[in-house]
Amino acid sequence: MNPPVVIHFTGHGEENKENDPKENSKGDYLLLETINGSTTWFYRSDIQKILENADRVPELVYVSSCTSQQVGEIFIKAGVKHVICTKKGLEIADKAAIYFGKRFYWLIFAEGKPICKAFKIVIEEM
Repeated sequence: MNPPVVIHFTGHGEENKENDPKENSKGDYLLLETINGSTTWFYRSDIQKILENADRVPELVYVSSCTSQQVGEIFIKAGVKHVICTKKGLEIADKAAIYFGKRFYWLIFAEGKPICKAFKIVIEEM
């Protein structure tokens, strides 16, 4: 049995508000930093292409960024069992994101809680 795979992204997410249908069809995006420190956009469609060629999908994906719902939906369609993301158009405060992440991972890895149970506990605490 392979160990579970986790993808965790913490950063900025943006809603794609392009008027150009071709650009808008790429979906919302995450902002990534390149090796030289400039910003690049990683669109929903980019993630979809990567997942289509993957040998296996992760068990858990945590996208800790504003408006990451479209990105999360791509992981769900690819068969990821557990996806944590933020509703489209919703911003999340840094302090809340940090608390959620620390507590969530503590419950899973230190206390051995199942992913769904850990998620529910942290939501109730917040």
